[in-house]
Amino acid sequence: MTITNGQVADADEVLQITKIEEIYSGAGFDCTLGVTGSYEMTAISATKLVNASYINISITGHASAGYGGTPGGATVQVKAQIKETGGAYGDVVAYKTMAYSGVGGESNQSSQTYNIIATVTAGMKTNGCQVKVFSTGSGGAGSTASFTNIQTFLEVKP
Repeated sequence: MTITNGQVADADEVLQITKIEEIYSGAGFDCTLGVTGSYEMTAISATKLVNASYINISITGHASAGYGGTPGGATVQVKAQIKETGGAYGDVVAYKTMAYSGVGGESNQSSQTYNIIATVTAGMKTNGCQVKVFSTGSGGAGSTASFTNIQTFLEVKP
């Protein structure tokens, strides 16, 4: 499908250009100190990926890390994994720090968005794919760490 300048696109053509597959606002992958949360997004069928080049995984959440004394601070991180349907998950990117409080540091809190781009492979175009998102909180004794999902979505792009 090609839309040219001067042409009026109908709704079906516009939806084929950019397609949001899922919007998730639940607590399925929220975390606290020492706990890793994960959530498996709804699978994307091969028919929806035939003309796709990549998938945008957008994670928006509130992260909080607080220093609690020795032996160290706290860190809150998120990441995404992707797999072909029937295959095994692999990291799209390694964990990304959303909040950090170093030894003797101030507490750190923020709400932010992390966009992750995954290339659609030939295997995904044939078999479909699925995305899994994670958050984890780590730190020393007495530290605090948490991540609260606000909104995470998957968007298929040509």
